[in-house]
Amino acid sequence: DRPFKVSIKFVSRVSWHLLHEVLTGRTLPEPLELDKPISTNPVHAVDVVLRHLPSMKYTPVGRSFFSAPEGYDHPLGGGREVWFGFHQSVRPAMWKMMLNIDGNHQFCFEKWQRGFIKDRCCTWI
Repeated sequence: DRPFKVSIKFVSRVSWHLLHEVLTGRTLPEPLELDKPISTNPVHAVDVVLRHLPSMKYTPVGRSFFSAPEGYDHPLGGGREVWFGFHQSVRPAMWKMMLNIDGNHQFCFEKWQRGFIKDRCCTWI
């Protein structure tokens, strides 16, 4: 184990006013940009909060979450297998927030392969 130093700093407050305006059906002078950073986008803040628990419970890959196959095997051959997972995102809709969940599939190396790769990478470093 290697120790890491983590520093957390305050960036800015999230403006919940914009989200309230969208959810109450009021028009905004400019459209709510969903790709703005968390410091200015309340939708992104809600998305981060709702992604916290799945990121602790499942294996995150990009913006998707996968669980290792336990009790069900879907081998592809060559030391690879299929993992099933999901992608989730939060979006504002008329008068409420919507949680969109899509199913995902991804190949991963089988458990014995992951151990072999991990051992090889650790010896090279």
